[in-house]
Amino acid sequence: SLQPAQATIGAGDIIGVISFTAASDTSGGDANATAAAIEVSAEDNFSSSINTTTMSFKTGASEAATTKMSIRSNGRVISQSNAGSWLAMNGTGTVAVLDSYNISGISDNGTGSYDMTHAVDFSNDDYSAPATCNLAGGSISSVNTYVGTANLIAYNKDGSVADPSRLSCTAHGDIPF
Repeated sequence: SLQPAQATIGAGDIIGVISFTAASDTSGGDANATAAAIEVSAEDNFSSSINTTTMSFKTGASEAATTKMSIRSNGRVISQSNAGSWLAMNGTGTVAVLDSYNISGISDNGTGSYDMTHAVDFSNDDYSAPATCNLAGGSISSVNTYVGTANLIAYNKDGSVADPSRLSCTAHGDIPF
């Protein structure tokens, strides 16, 4: 059992670390840096009713090990190989989220145009956000991606903007650990 020395735990405090090193390797340099680590840190100040933590997995790649994947207290896994967010929504009548991950809301901007807002923002606006819709012969485009939102526009087979009854989008890119 790993146990921190401090009497109180604050947000960001490291609670425990298991590090893997080859400190005795005679090659020096990167060979002696931390090759991998598992680190647990507090997400918030601990109290009698709060002990939220993040577990980070670190690996080296010709460097001291850096975080490559984290598991948050809410079960969210953050990794560059995972979708940063995804959305399935109804785009007709009163628009509604059917299911989602890391989406805090949607906005109806008028016929066939929607904004999906990320609960946790991407690090930049260079992420990919391909989308699909169920308009027969139609298509959808992710016109603009911003750090906190992506604008989606649906077109029918004639190229006119239209409301689909089902729209889905998955966004991949850099989300901060």
